[in-house]
Parts: sequence; C-alpha cells; structure tokens
Amino acid sequence: MNKNENVLSRVKPISKIGSELVLGCMKILHFVNGKTIKACLLATEFEFIVLEKTSHDQDLQIVVRFFWDELNLLVTQSDSRIYAKTAKTEIEFEIQNAFQVCLSMHTYCTRLGGKCKLDSDRIKPQVPTSLWFLYKFKYSLFKRGISPPQYLVNEIESSLRQNLPTLDLNKIRCSNKYLPDLLNAFVDANCFKEIVFPASDKDTNWKLIIPFIQSMKYYETITFAESINTQLSQVVTALQSNNDTKLQNISFIKSKINSENMPLFSKLITCRRFSKLTLIDAIETNYIERFIKEFSELDSSKLLDTIVIKDTPTLPVDLLMKNLPSIKTFEFHNCQVQVDTIFPYLSNSNLKGIVVDGGVVSGKELDRILISPTIVNFTFSHIRWENYSLISMWCRILNHTPQSDFISMDLSYAQTGPQSWNSFFQVYCGSHAKTIKSINWSGNQIAPVFLQFCASSQNLNTLQLDGCYTAQTSNCFVSDFADMMKSNKYITELIIRGIDESSRADSSISRFLEALATNQTLLSLDLSGQPLGDNGLSALGNLLLQNKKIRKIKFDGSLDTTYDVLQHFFQKLSSRDAPCDIEWPFQEIAKLRNLNGISASSVNKLRQYWKTALSGGKSNDLITDIEEEPDISLVDVFNGSSSAFDEFSNSPLWKIDLPPIPEPDNSHILQNAASEYSVAELLKLMMQKSD
Repeated sequence: MNKNENVLSRVKPISKIGSELVLGCMKILHFVNGKTIKACLLATEFEFIVLEKTSHDQDLQIVVRFFWDELNLLVTQSDSRIYAKTAKTEIEFEIQNAFQVCLSMHTYCTRLGGKCKLDSDRIKPQVPTSLWFLYKFKYSLFKRGISPPQYLVNEIESSLRQNLPTLDLNKIRCSNKYLPDLLNAFVDANCFKEIVFPASDKDTNWKLIIPFIQSMKYYETITFAESINTQLSQVVTALQSNNDTKLQNISFIKSKINSENMPLFSKLITCRRFSKLTLIDAIETNYIERFIKEFSELDSSKLLDTIVIKDTPTLPVDLLMKNLPSIKTFEFHNCQVQVDTIFPYLSNSNLKGIVVDGGVVSGKELDRILISPTIVNFTFSHIRWENYSLISMWCRILNHTPQSDFISMDLSYAQTGPQSWNSFFQVYCGSHAKTIKSINWSGNQIAPVFLQFCASSQNLNTLQLDGCYTAQTSNCFVSDFADMMKSNKYITELIIRGIDESSRADSSISRFLEALATNQTLLSLDLSGQPLGDNGLSALGNLLLQNKKIRKIKFDGSLDTTYDVLQHFFQKLSSRDAPCDIEWPFQEIAKLRNLNGISASSVNKLRQYWKTALSGGKSNDLITDIEEEPDISLVDVFNGSSSAFDEFSNSPLWKIDLPPIPEPDNSHILQNAASEYSVAELLKLMMQKSD
C-alpha cells in the first residue's frame, strides 16, 4: 500500500458514514525532534488530523490523528504555539491565533464528553451550551459507524435553538436504532425540563427507556402520549427507584383513560409525590364523571397542587372543583367552560389561582360573588363575556383583597360587544388599583383612560399589551401612555409584542420609544415582533443608554432594519457601562443573510459588539468564547504579518485550494462552516493541489 492509499484508507470509514463535517483547515509548523515541518491541521467535528510531507515529491500522509475526547492536556502560553497530549501521542506545533485555536480544541473535546486539562493563563474554558448534548448524540452514533437522519438532528436542534423545554420523543419518533444513543446523550441534560414518551405498545421499546427513567436527573415533567397500556407498570417501578430526579409533574396526552386502565393510571400518579397533573384530551368522554369520582378518592389527588385540563369540551368543571377541594390551582384550556358554574367554588379557602382559557360568562352581577382571600391569580382569557359581565368581573377583581401578596390579572383577548367596551372605558376604568401587580390586556381594545389606569396603579409591576399597539391606537401610546410613563415609578416590566401584520405598531413606535427614554423605572422591555425599522432601533438604543437600569430587552422578529444600523446599535450599547441581557436577533440576522448576503465575518463582528454590550462594555484579557453560531473558529485566518508564518503561508506548495466552505446557515448549526465534501474528498483534493 503506497502512501496515498495509506491516507485514503484512514478515512474510508468516515467517507462511508458521510457525517463527519469539516470545521476548518489551517497551516501549521510541526515540531519534530528539534526540527520544524510544514504541515496541515484538519479539524473535523470529531477528529484532530495532522497531514504533512517532508519534501515536494512526497505524498501527504497522516502523522497525528486522535479523536477530540482523547485529549488529556492542552498547553499554550503564547499566541503562536500549542502543545497537545493524549494517552498515546503528543504534538507541539506553531500556529497563528494559538489562544483562540487552543480554546476551540478544548471546546471540541469537552463537548464530546472529554476531560482535558487546559494550561493557559489567557484562556478560560467555554461555558457548556445545550448544543453540546446534540454533539454527544452524533458522536455516539459516529463511533458505532452510523449517522442520524437529518430530520432527527434538525428536530432536536430546533428545540435547543429555541430553548424549548420539551424533548418530545412522541413527535420525533426516534427509531430503536438511534434511541439508546439519544437517551444516553440527554439523560443528564439540564436544557430540557420535560420528556414525552409514546405510550403505545407498537412504537415504544420500554427496555431502552426504563434505564433512562431510573437515572434521569433534571427533568421536571414526564409525559405519556397515546393510550396507556400494561407495559407502563415498568415505569412505576423505575420512578420509585430514582431518588435523584427533580421530577415534580406528570402529564397524559390522548391516553384514553377508562375503567380498564384506571388502576394503572392510579399507580402512575401515586408512585411518587407529584405537584402537578396535566390531562390533555386524556379521558374517554363517557368516563369523565366516573373518573372524577374515582380520582377524587385517591390519596394522591389530595397531594396535588395544580390540575391542568386541556381539550376536553364536555368537562363538568363544577363537579371537578367540588370533588377536589384541596387543589390550589385549576387550569382549564380549550374546554369551552361555562365559567359561571365555577364561581361558587371560588370561595374555597385552599384555592390560590383559577385559569380559564376559552369559555363563556353570562352572569351580570359577578361583583357579588364570594372569592377566597387566598386567590392571587385570575386568568380569564379568550372568554366571551355576555351581559356586561366583563365589567362585573373587572370590578370584582379590583375590589378583591388578597390575604397575602398581590394579584395577577389576565383578561386578554376578551370577546364582548361595543356597548360593553364603551361602558367599560367611560365609567368603570377610571380609578386606580392598589392590589394588582400584573395585568395581561393583550388583544383587547385600548383607550387613554385604561392606559392612565395602568400608569397610576401603584403596585402594578408588569403590564402586557401584545397586539394592542397598532396604527389605530398609536396616538394613545405616543401621547397619553408615553407621557405618563415618563414619570411612572411603578411599572418595571413592559411587554408590547407584535403578533401578526394586523397587530403590529406603525412607524410611530420610534416616537413612543423616544418619549419613554426619560423613564428610570423600567427593568425589562419586550418588543418582539414589532417593525422597529432604522428609526425605532436608534430610539431603542438611546432609551437603553439613558435608562441604565434596564436589565433585559427583547426585540427580534420583524425589525425591518439594515446591517449597518444593527451594527451601530450594538456598537453604541457596548459603551453603556451597565450589563444588560440583550436578545441576539436570530431571525433578523437570518433574514439579512438570506436577502442581502451578509458574510460570516460581518456577523462575527456584530457578535463581538453584542457580547461587549451584554457585559456593559466590561472586558478582560481572558479568551472565553468561540463562535458557536457559526462554528468557524478554525478557518484559515492568515494575513501578511511579520511572523515565521509569512514564508510558510505564501509558499506555492502550501497554497491549497480547499473546497468551498459555505456560509453558515442558522437553521443547521452542526453544518455551519462545514464542507459540503466528505473528509475523504477533501483529502483527495488536498493531495492533488499540493503537487
């Protein structure tokens, strides 16, 4: 076997798998027995490979190769030299930007589960991210000689990118071929709070899942989708044996609970103490009333704090609340509740909150209903309010005196007639409230008197007005509300998100933000989905500079701005001298890249300003971060400096035309800056071009 064949034989298994992506290729000087040899460092998702040839007529050959998680030690005390050691090999080489490259190498090692000591007074290890668990999953499959289907990677990656709380195995339908590696990679993951299992006999391999349930630590909710069956008895034992889990909640989706499987359901909810039970279209219709009776007789039902029921239109909510007096919070979502039937049970002294999303209220004199002073959460969203009942409920909640704490009120997306709205704004919305700490008025009509009420309520900390700022209501916000907010001392969190085209602000939002700039009380502002435009983004920047108490800002979605304005925004905030959790505008960056072809280097420059703004302009000499999105920290970055690399990097022998590395795609993180060629094809091209 000649040397060319030797190189290719090394990568044959990889080319067959086709899933190891090239992260970068850099030229290095390899120190061997006191000599320096020109070499090439090839970094892939899972491997470190050094190729070299000692003379012009020699073929490229692999001289050092190891998997990233085999690294034991990385040393760099200057920005030009790195020493790396594994249990079987060691290598020292000279390279530009050694601190950044060394940090990248350490990150590639630790995100695959490796334990590598980092010896450098200039580098701080990167903080782990949720994406590392996905790398572990892919690496586990790689070592077994298989690659995951792209849809599976995309589904998990999308959940991680969006910080979704749920790992939904029922949705992704992971086959048994990949399931062991997936569960092993995410068993200790702290990025997901909920795990969903398909509970049917046909699609679920409980032999693989039971060990996961026995050892999972950070999941707080376990959910069973589809009809429950006898195999779930294994789950009972597994849950009882796990003493380290943070599990608090249990949910059932389309479980077809009936008289036959009710005993198994009872065992599941009594095998450990749960505080929250969620039932989503989980009970057979003809069994609902009997279920309520049998469930209320279980000791475990008396230990629950919260019951959530969704998509159950025939639910007799009055019977449920009557039979379960120990529950602290009831939530009914899309159950088409006759809300009047629950009012008699609001006097229950154990009740702390009532949540109804969807239903009808027809009563007129709701201001006379008895409400326990223990209740501090009133949520009546997407309700059809008949007979001026919205006014009655508003008055009753405002007159409610809680036993402790203050009240959260959600009357969003109220459906009522124009006469009711007129009466509400003319007569009932004038006085301020002393007991309300949070109001969600999203999707409702707006009038100056309501905004005045909010601005004058002394204990109101959070105000949510999603979809309320439109072209029709802009005058209320710019004139009345903004003027009052200038001197408001109570509202610390303001949420005014744009939901769709018909519920977004117009160009006046820049004037609203300009007026808001003198406010010194706001701590959090959410403008997601609002078309700020260049003027609005500039006004937001001035607001953040003038009010340095703001600690959190969200504004992604429909910024409708340019790269230069976005760069100026972050650059301006980098001198704010106060830290702030500023949302990175993923959607806007993706749009700018797709429509305007913004380069990866421009995005990286923007990220540096953004990171500086996060810390309030404070920085230190430690290198603590590599570009995760995109993962391009090992691309060729040589320039015409006066270092020993000058002759080396300009040598025709080493001027290799690599395959094109595509621009990062934010929707596919693991493919960022990755070659569309396989490793084998890349090495073939390198050998051809180096002759």
